[in-house]
Amino acid sequence: MSLELIQIIEPDQEQAAALDHVLRKASFRTSTAFDDQTGLQDVWKIRPSLVVLDLMVPGIGGKTLCRQLREDPQTASVGIIVVTG
Repeated sequence: MSLELIQIIEPDQEQAAALDHVLRKASFRTSTAFDDQTGLQDVWKIRPSLVVLDLMVPGIGGKTLCRQLREDPQTASVGIIVVTG
């Protein structure tokens, strides 16, 4: 697990682009998903050190997605920052 890899799960493409820009400018690598299922698959696949998660993500929602990440032993230790409008 790399400390510089951050998964962004943000349905608003402009907000996702802004987060991506700021994080890359700070020398982090990023991966962006615009919905819950893609975001969850990305987390399982790339094993980021941190997830920036919007609570308003479509589908199951940010709270449920956060709970799933915490309950899965493979992703339980991944840091999560929750953001919302």
